[in-house]
Amino acid sequence: LGGTSLHVNVDAKSGSVAVTVVDGAGVIVAVSEPVTGDQPRAEFRWKFGDLASVRGKTVSLRFSLHNARFYSFWCE
Repeated sequence: LGGTSLHVNVDAKSGSVAVTVVDGAGVIVAVSEPVTGDQPRAEFRWKFGDLASVRGKTVSLRFSLHNARFYSFWCE
């Protein structure tokens, strides 16, 4: 992971997109608030954890979509 903020381009006008961040050992390190609406540059906010503790490490991102279209993601 190359940054401390995670962004998405999504169309979730009728739904939502959320993400769970899992470290290399399979431990959940962050869970996001859902993103809704037509969002070309949305930044995830965190219910639990953040990305600072895993910056520069290998992680898995588990995106959960409900009635949404997912276009891209990036870290800054």
